[in-house]
Amino acid sequence: QYAGELIESGDPDEAIRQLNNVLQLEPRNDLALSYLSRAYYDKAVWDRSIQAASQAIQIRPTNEEAHLWKGSALRMSAAQEGDPDRKAELYEEVAENFQSFLASTTFSNHAYAELPFYLIGLGAGYRAHADRSVSYRLQRGRAFEGLCDAENKLAHPVRAMEYCQEAIRCDNKDPIAYFLLANVHRDLFQRSQSKEDLLTARENYEKVTKLNPDLVISKSARNYLDQIQALLEIMASREHRQ
Repeated sequence: QYAGELIESGDPDEAIRQLNNVLQLEPRNDLALSYLSRAYYDKAVWDRSIQAASQAIQIRPTNEEAHLWKGSALRMSAAQEGDPDRKAELYEEVAENFQSFLASTTFSNHAYAELPFYLIGLGAGYRAHADRSVSYRLQRGRAFEGLCDAENKLAHPVRAMEYCQEAIRCDNKDPIAYFLLANVHRDLFQRSQSKEDLLTARENYEKVTKLNPDLVISKSARNYLDQIQALLEIMASREHRQ
């Protein structure tokens, strides 16, 4: 619990120190390992985050948080991977871990419904039912976003769209979900040259910029919107000539 509070307060280094002390005494403490995975994730140390989560899953395969953070760290590693074959393997692992998390995390699963939620940025120690419900949706939304991104990278656009839409249902004001959905339609346009995909991409990039114009992805969204506008003008010119 204390480690979760340290992570939420923005002190992953102290959380790692505390967790390593716990693990020296209890090396098979899978909860501590899942917290350790999250702490390393916050430090962008992907390999250690993956390692800690993998150890937690080996001890207890149903450790939902370990699957969530392993999937998240694998996703970051996949994005940085240069070898196409290895990148695809990593995205397959991303999908497997997020699917495992989602399969285990419903309020119909009594064990999951009783878990404390420290691992999404809501502040430490939330326990009220409403707070549990919000955290539940945010965690599942994160997993759906990861699945959307992974399936898009694996060239499964229909699955990717479905997962992005599920993420939006979890939080319809999350700009990341709209950005990923726009990317799916952008990539579909590259293959199909369908104006409908281009317009849908534009619609979702516009939502990103309206929801939070200061995000890094909003800058990327504005860049894509400029490119889309140029493409639409070219398409309109061709239609006029015909």
